[in-house]
This record gives sequence, C-alpha cells and structure tokens, in this order.
Amino acid sequence: MNRLRRDRPPDPPPDREAFFLDLEAKPCPAPEPDQVELAHLVGLCLWDILSDNHDLVCPDGRVRHMGSFRRVGGLLYEWIDGSQDAPEPEIDFADWRNWDMGYMDYFMGTIHVGGRTDLSPVYRMIFKRLRDAGYGWRYTFPRLQAIRLSGPGNEPVDLASDDPSESFAREQEEAEREKEDARLQEDLERVHRDALEEAKLQPPPPTVSAFRNVFDHWPEGWPPWEAER
Repeated sequence: MNRLRRDRPPDPPPDREAFFLDLEAKPCPAPEPDQVELAHLVGLCLWDILSDNHDLVCPDGRVRHMGSFRRVGGLLYEWIDGSQDAPEPEIDFADWRNWDMGYMDYFMGTIHVGGRTDLSPVYRMIFKRLRDAGYGWRYTFPRLQAIRLSGPGNEPVDLASDDPSESFAREQEEAEREKEDARLQEDLERVHRDALEEAKLQPPPPTVSAFRNVFDHWPEGWPPWEAER
C-alpha cells in the first residue's frame, strides 16, 4: 500500500510562463465536421420539444410522453451519435466507471447554448416535419414538484409486538412530516403562480412561437394561465 512520504518536501508550484508556453504548444482539437455539429444541435432542439414534460400528439389522437429527461437524452444519443444496430451493452452497476453516460450529451437540451443564437429556424424545421407526418404537440409550463420518498414511518408495523410509546412517537413524527409537506406544497404553489404572472409579461418561449408559425395556432397548453383554469 502506497503511503504519503512525510519526509519529502512538496513539489514547487509550476512556473507561470513555462505553463502557458506548454499550453500554447499543445495542438487544439480538430473541429467537428459541419454535419456532425448540426446533427448535435438538432438533437438538442429535439430535446426541448420532446422532453421537458412536453408531449407529442399522435395522428390517431393519442398523447405520447417520451419519458424522463434522461430517457429522452438517451434516445437522442442512440439516434444521432450511437449505432442503432449495435447490441445493447451490458452494464455492470457495481462499476460506475463503465456506465454509458452518452445521454448527458443531450440532457437538458439547449440550456447551455440557447443564448448564443436564435434557434427558431431549427424548431420550425422540426415542427414542419412533425406536421407533415400528422403529429401535434402539447406544451407544458415548467413547474417544480415535490416528491415524497419512503422513509421512517412508512414501513409496515407488527401491531402485535408494537410498543404503544413507539407507535405514538411514529404518529407524531408522521403528523409533523405531513405538516412540512403541506407547507412545501403551499410554497411551490405560490412560486408557480408567480411564474405564471411573470410569463404573462414575457414573449412566448421560442418553441411555442415556432409551433404557432408552422401550425397557425397556439399549441395545446398555451397560454398556461388559461390552460390551468
């Protein structure tokens, strides 16, 4: 087992000039081909439309939710960057270093690149393809949700051997937890109402405007302050 040698003095800090000279000498990575970069951008915009709690409306009227943020990111990674014909790799969950994290390329869509330019032309192209295939789209206004996970107080109790004092303590703890959940729900509801009021003063999101430009009407779910009545 390697041990830290206490008798050896620490290495001196790198020389600043030598560091930057070495950095400049390293070759820059070659830029991606235009078609690869464009495909990645389209994938990010597809995430904005297919995920983020929005839904596709199928030609037969069925509403299709594409899944969680991670699932949609994984689907886009397989369609655009991965090989659809390759067998699905076996994942050893005990070794996190071997996990395929390709979905992270598209996770959260254009949140990190949306401010660089107007992505409306890409959104319009996607909606035109959906329209021509007979699909629609349903918008969902972003909203924080509280999820209560199982924890102390939710396990099954053996009533025959249960101590009354312990039972009373569990009931008190559960009552306090329910009060905290109620307060959290009230706070989230207030934040949501404030966000709706703020949205009334802002232009529609680029995805919503692109949908209207293609379909000549607002998507279902917009404006959200009317859809939630």
